[in-house]
Amino acid sequence: QNQGSNSTVVKTPSSCGVREKVKLFPKVITLSESGAIKISVDSDSALHYEICRWPYVLAMPLMWLLIIWTFCKKKLYSLFGQKPKINTMLFDGLSSKNMAIKRNAKTCHALDVIYNHQNLWYDPVGNYWINMVNAQAVRNRKKLVVRELSEAMRNAYYNDGCIRLLSIASGSAQAVFEALKVIFDSYPEITNIKVVFLDRDNSALEKSRQLAKNFNFTGVFFYSGNGALPVLYDDLFSYIQGDAFRFTKSLEVLGGQPNVIEMVGLTDYLNARLATTLFKKIYRTLASGGTFLSGNICPNFEQHFMKWVIDWNEMIYRTPQEMSQILADTDIPPSQMQI
Repeated sequence: QNQGSNSTVVKTPSSCGVREKVKLFPKVITLSESGAIKISVDSDSALHYEICRWPYVLAMPLMWLLIIWTFCKKKLYSLFGQKPKINTMLFDGLSSKNMAIKRNAKTCHALDVIYNHQNLWYDPVGNYWINMVNAQAVRNRKKLVVRELSEAMRNAYYNDGCIRLLSIASGSAQAVFEALKVIFDSYPEITNIKVVFLDRDNSALEKSRQLAKNFNFTGVFFYSGNGALPVLYDDLFSYIQGDAFRFTKSLEVLGGQPNVIEMVGLTDYLNARLATTLFKKIYRTLASGGTFLSGNICPNFEQHFMKWVIDWNEMIYRTPQEMSQILADTDIPPSQMQI
């Protein structure tokens, strides 16, 4: 859990023995009722987490005024069968970035604006709101996912001799590409890689293709050394438009059971029954010694602002304990999970 976001990591025992780096979580919050699922706060100083709450705690009266104003405005417009183009001048009215986030709420396109935000002197309204606690949490989550995915891919390669990564509800997959860059830069001997991006939104997959180009992962040869044949980055990635619950259809393209599965962002929109069903299916698909990484947003003091002013609604906020209960209802052994 970090700045309003839970991350869940599931690791299956390896048939090749344990060759995983042991991570220490210095601050344990609590254990589940079974006493086996550890719930911790990650405090890796190398990730430089953003932690700046006080400007937004102090702004709570303003936030509630904007919530009430937007709520009343939407109700009034609904009487005429319409929706307001601008919720409030103090959010989307005076900032094109905030407008882009609101228009694309719940999609990778809004997340991309938040991930890659740089403060601009001519956009103080955007600077303020795109640094709110929930935006910090999104960027902090990406840092955590990049670290976990990098370690999971490294472990998968040393256990299985290959990396088969499946990204479910992949969005733009920026965290996946950043993790792949770590692998390519740090472990040049690793070339046996296959990645499948699965998303029902074709525009998200197009965003992924463009991001691969931005990372120079398209049309570029790389070598494993010792006279090995070159490999085209283009051959590593496959993009499939489809439903998350039918992800098994992508296994043929992947060439076998995935040993790394990433699904960060979808659980926020799944009720407990659907989340449990999908987690069970993913665990049954995961290769021996593999890693499954997921996440969920935590309840926080900005969530009503997110819903009414930013139009980022329909999310299911869960505490670490509530996430632990969902995991307890799956087929996954508690000893193989950590939050």
